[in-house]
Amino acid sequence: MKRLFLAVELPDDIRDGLARTFEPIRRRVEGVKWVERGNLHVTLKFLGDTPEEQIPVIGARLTDAAGEVPELSLAVGALGAFPSLRRPRILWASVAGDIEPLGRLAGRIERDLAPLGFVPEDRPFSPHVTVGRIRGGQRVPPLEDLAAKCSTGLPLPFSASHVTLFWSQLARSGPTYTVLERYPFAKRTA
Repeated sequence: MKRLFLAVELPDDIRDGLARTFEPIRRRVEGVKWVERGNLHVTLKFLGDTPEEQIPVIGARLTDAAGEVPELSLAVGALGAFPSLRRPRILWASVAGDIEPLGRLAGRIERDLAPLGFVPEDRPFSPHVTVGRIRGGQRVPPLEDLAAKCSTGLPLPFSASHVTLFWSQLARSGPTYTVLERYPFAKRTA
């Protein structure tokens, strides 16, 4: 069994830009478990513990689904939080750009993998990049003002050319993500 998830990877310069942008919040707000720079991504589907023999079947379905989506123009932007910036539990960066085709892809992945036993998500797809989680029991101050001050240089645009299947290995120090496979999008035609 491998703990798997599907995501759109962020280029290194975008990860660096997010780290720089939110550094003032990191310095001022305690009680947050920040996502490691190399682990920043846009989750499409969390698969959970998956038998290794299912990976080729998953891959075939992802090859078909991704191959029908043109390369996407996306951008990461302002800080947000679930449930809100006034009572944050999960901190995230917004995602903008080709959201409609990204959402259609996420929906297709849900439909294509459901017959394999992967339970479809019951919430609408909401693309974002998780940047931090409030540690259990910690209370942090409302972040509206600080979030507004950290919007300089945003959004950070990038091109997404594939979906990535990741293996997540949990450890005391945090998760390590290993790329198992990349499934390319269709090339844009001019």
